[in-house]
Amino acid sequence: MTSSYSECSSTSSHPTNRAPIPPHVGPFEYHPAVMCKGGAKAARWISWGVDNPSRRYHKCHNQGAGCNLFDWYDPPSSSFIREPLCRVVAKREKAELEHFVDELRTKEEEQCAEITAARHELAALRLVASKDEAKIIGLKLSRLEKQRSVLLMLLLTCVFMLFVLVLVKN
Repeated sequence: MTSSYSECSSTSSHPTNRAPIPPHVGPFEYHPAVMCKGGAKAARWISWGVDNPSRRYHKCHNQGAGCNLFDWYDPPSSSFIREPLCRVVAKREKAELEHFVDELRTKEEEQCAEITAARHELAALRLVASKDEAKIIGLKLSRLEKQRSVLLMLLLTCVFMLFVLVLVKN
């Protein structure tokens, strides 16, 4: 295993999953083993907090289940070591955040382009729909004109028949 826990020193809201300086061994690859009350081997992590940069400690992975093992492995670091390490950590976190912001900007530009394309497509569909609607209205108008012509012919026929009946009776 080559993972490490990171208690980041910055106040950023973008947590990093990587330690500023990767460990050479995984959290369970150490000897002699430090055991918790429950008999499990505690993981050895590296703190990257402002007060304890690069300081190793043991912590039980069953901490939520009632085990509260936490023990520093290394002694506290001096300000001679701590201050440059914090600057290195902050510089790396800043670079990671700038990269993250650049990725978000790229995604935003892509999404804006997609939205613009969707708006153009919607406008084109509205235009086609309005043309189709005009055709439908034209067809309805044409059908109504035909029905009006038929009704007018029926009316004239009825008037003619009535006129003929009146003449025949007289």
